[in-house]
Amino acid sequence: MKEACRILVVLYFFMSVAVFNTAHAHSGKETHTQIQISDDLIFAIVDLPWTVNEAARSYYHLRDGEQITDQETQQYIQSYVQKHFEIHKEGAALKTRSAQWLPQDHAHSLVIQLQFDYDEAGSYEVINDLLFNLNGHRQKNYCAIQMNDEQFNWVATADHPSFEIRNGAIQIDETATKEPSRIWIGGVLVLLVVATRWVL
Repeated sequence: MKEACRILVVLYFFMSVAVFNTAHAHSGKETHTQIQISDDLIFAIVDLPWTVNEAARSYYHLRDGEQITDQETQQYIQSYVQKHFEIHKEGAALKTRSAQWLPQDHAHSLVIQLQFDYDEAGSYEVINDLLFNLNGHRQKNYCAIQMNDEQFNWVATADHPSFEIRNGAIQIDETATKEPSRIWIGGVLVLLVVATRWVL
């Protein structure tokens, strides 16, 4: 009996991890951005959930009473991304050097690459408030930042939508990136308590 309970607990744990990862892979309340900072450029590859595409189409259909083309949808989404993923230098917004759609790895996301000019001497603020106007505090924008062979992970939230680059160094508010899921941790603790009682 004790061995069966242990097996059930282990199976439940692995199934929970699998479901947790799958449920969050294409969440409508998450974006994923890769940011690479080189000597003279900042590249940002923004991965949006596919629901953004459908929301844009629905919005225009309701507003104008007609369907919009794929090209019009892409132009609207690109404009939205450029307004909500910004880089400021010394307080002034930089113009996007280029913006292009990248081929999709799968049909559940939209991928746009943005390029901005960069030099180490300046002070920059990278602002990622994508979808905060729709989802508020539930929105999480995950960012993987590469600079000088170093990798940083950061989560943009409604309370902390930006990080800074000063004199060639990234300045991230560490308290903003530590957001453990209380529900997930609580569920694991309850499971451990129940499993302990079954086994003992």
